[in-house]
This record gives sequence, C-alpha cells and structure tokens, in this order.
Amino acid sequence: MTEAKSETKKSKQFLQERRLVALSQPMNLATLAIGFLGAGAFGAGTYGRWISQPPSELATLLLIVGALAAAYFGWQLNREGNAIRVGDAGVAVERAGQVERLLWCDMDRIRVEHDHLVLGGTGPTLSIAQISHARAISWILKEAAQRLPKLIDVQPSYADRLPKPQDDDGTQGPILSLQTTGRRCAQSRKVIRYERDARLCVGCAQVYLKDEMPEKCVSCGKSLEGNTAVP
Repeated sequence: MTEAKSETKKSKQFLQERRLVALSQPMNLATLAIGFLGAGAFGAGTYGRWISQPPSELATLLLIVGALAAAYFGWQLNREGNAIRVGDAGVAVERAGQVERLLWCDMDRIRVEHDHLVLGGTGPTLSIAQISHARAISWILKEAAQRLPKLIDVQPSYADRLPKPQDDDGTQGPILSLQTTGRRCAQSRKVIRYERDARLCVGCAQVYLKDEMPEKCVSCGKSLEGNTAVP
C-alpha cells in the first residue's frame, strides 16, 4: 500500500512547456505597397477635402480608402504570428487553431535549411522560420542540448547568431492533456489503451505503461525514479 501511494505521488506531476509568440509576421511586399498607397490616398484625400478649392469630388473616397489601408497595415504590423511551444513534451507549432507536436523521443534530427530550423522524426516535420521565431529556435536548441544532444545537427555559428534564452521569454505552464492512447510502451511494446495507465519521462516524453517502466529511460537514459509525469 505504501509503495502504491508513493508511486501515485511521484507521478502526479505534469509536463511543462514554454509558449513563445512572434509578435508580428514578416512584412511582405504586398502589405508594404498597401501601406504606402493608403498613406498616399489619405494625404490626397485630406488635401482635396480641406485644402483644395473647390474641394475634390474624390476626396471623401480617397479618405475612406486611405483609412481602410492604414487599418489593414496596422493589423498586419501588430498581429501575432504562429506560437511555438517548447518544453518537456518536445516542440509544438500552433497553426490556425491546430497544434502539431513532435515529442523529443520521436525526433531523429534537428537541422537548418534555408534559415528554417527543421525538426524531423516519426511524426510531423516541423519547420520554424528564424526571421519570426529566432527566440523560440534558441530555446529549442537549448532544450535539445540538455535532453538529447545527439539530435542536433546545427553549426555552432548558427546558434551564436540567435538571441540568448531568457527566463522571462514567453509564458510557462503545464501541459494538461497529451495523447498517449494507441502508442506502444517503449519498454514492453504493449499498446497503451487508457491514459491513466501511461507515464511519461520528463526528460524526453517517452511513453511507458506505469507497471512496465525500466529504471532508466530507453531514449534519453534519464532515471525514471521520481521523473515521470501523467499525460
């Protein structure tokens, strides 16, 4: 009875992650053109409505067009980019309300292609643009180096150009739901049928049946004694 209670207490922790958001998307030429044309239309409308004599018949239309273009440009300038989540459960990318996640234990390589950090493995391939997510990339490389350094296939010179990770970057919180049913226990290879029977390594998120856990994680080598979490 004492051992069962102890296991429950140790397991009642959740995986944690950091959510990092690009505050603005890279500005494309079309958006810049709309901004410049809108400013020109607003200026011409202002001149035609209040300065020109007689007032121009197109002044009101130009003012409306200029105001709409300015509103659109301002929205593009300040809108959030896709959020990147980095933490115990690997890396996840939020796109259009959906979350694509690749666990550390499912990754086989982290590399750079055309200023994008590419994470590949047995799952979705995640491609993260440096221009909008340099800070998230720096956190990915930091976390990977601490958990599974063999994954990193990145030149040190690339990492040196990134901003240094800071403790106050993004927002931190627990991962309250992580799909584990249908996966196989990494130790016994038995299919996990119920979430309550699963335990995850806090080092690489490898998944085990709670009654089939080895002493050390088969993926990262971390001791599982007191270092597991619930899905």
